[in-house]
Amino acid sequence: MAKQYDAAPELTIDLSKTYKATLHTSEGDIEVDLYAA
Repeated sequence: MAKQYDAAPELTIDLSKTYKATLHTSEGDIEVDLYAA
């Protein structure tokens, strides 16, 4: 059985930073900038 929680976790994203993600696809990689604000 999956775990259940009473509430969502506290937001831990630093709004002053820019985060990056890399999506790996069969056609190549895609780099994405993720802005928190």
